[in-house]
Amino acid sequence: MNKEVFKTFYYMKKITSTLALMVLIVNLFAQVPAITDTSATLVAAQGQEAETFYNQGIEEFKIKNYQVAIESFDKAIAINPEFAKAYFNRGVVKTELNETDNALNDFNKAIEIDSKMGIAYFSRALLKFNKNEFSQANSDLKMAINSMYEDAKVYYYLGITYFQTDDYKEAENSFTKSINLDANFAFAYNDRASAKRQQNDLAGAISDYKIAIEKNNNIALIHNNLGSALKLNGNYEEAIAAYEKAVALKSDYYIAFNNMGSAYFQLNNYEKAAENFQKASQIKPDYAFAYNNLGTALLKQEKYQEATQILDKAIELDPNYGFAYFNRGSAKEMLRLPKEACADWQKAFDLGVKTAESLIHDCD
Repeated sequence: MNKEVFKTFYYMKKITSTLALMVLIVNLFAQVPAITDTSATLVAAQGQEAETFYNQGIEEFKIKNYQVAIESFDKAIAINPEFAKAYFNRGVVKTELNETDNALNDFNKAIEIDSKMGIAYFSRALLKFNKNEFSQANSDLKMAINSMYEDAKVYYYLGITYFQTDDYKEAENSFTKSINLDANFAFAYNDRASAKRQQNDLAGAISDYKIAIEKNNNIALIHNNLGSALKLNGNYEEAIAAYEKAVALKSDYYIAFNNMGSAYFQLNNYEKAAENFQKASQIKPDYAFAYNNLGTALLKQEKYQEATQILDKAIELDPNYGFAYFNRGSAKEMLRLPKEACADWQKAFDLGVKTAESLIHDCD
């Protein structure tokens, strides 16, 4: 068998979610001014009564008395079945209560009554977005824009729907429009950076991540994303500094510790790499990537027995982890266990690690 093979190991870089999804709660429509015309007809008086219940619903919503708010909107709708804003606001309250299907029905009704209610399209889009119905959410967000509801958050979510469907150029364009409407929107800069990164525009991605940090320096994910872009660009020391900032903001950020370990690995600092991979595995004990990476760093330090034990754990967590089998095979070769090494390389090859094929040829 090839005794030099131990010099080449595989470590799996965890692909992190790079979107900094913003939590958004849609506001209610404002209260309707009371009708003061003393010559109003009976129809107008009934409308005033509906608006009174409508306004009561808004007040109850403000103090988070959601069930009473729904009852007030129910009464407004009972009096005026064409009261689109009441349907919309009731849908917002139901969204707060996680009554998603009922909220969706209310937004549908509001749009049926008023086809130009942009905020209703936006709110319905968010519900569909949360159900991973990105194509439908995209359509509703476009309808919101066509209905003159041009808000930075609309373009932001439109960008995410494009990103989730792998249309990164359109995602970038939408995030740009969001930024044009709100120049301080850190999440939009972050996500535009991620879209650029997917298009292999690392310089543009790094620039946008840095701007996002200028806008808001306290979001750990953005520092992690900057680190990953810098690492891909070969700027390993800068990447480590970004990861350090990420874990300073979020001490249990196991993905950032794993990523920082891979940056140290690229610098051939295997001791620091192992330290960070171990930290990631301690924070998240079921994180197979960290165990494989830790095993790889231990291999580089010629700690073959310890590496084998760590890689055993990676395989226990993920029995289909081909690279972990490949690396364990390399450790076992150095422990003078050729049959076990060959068995691991064969398993790695069966799981799609093509590099293992050349090693199998040297086996009996």
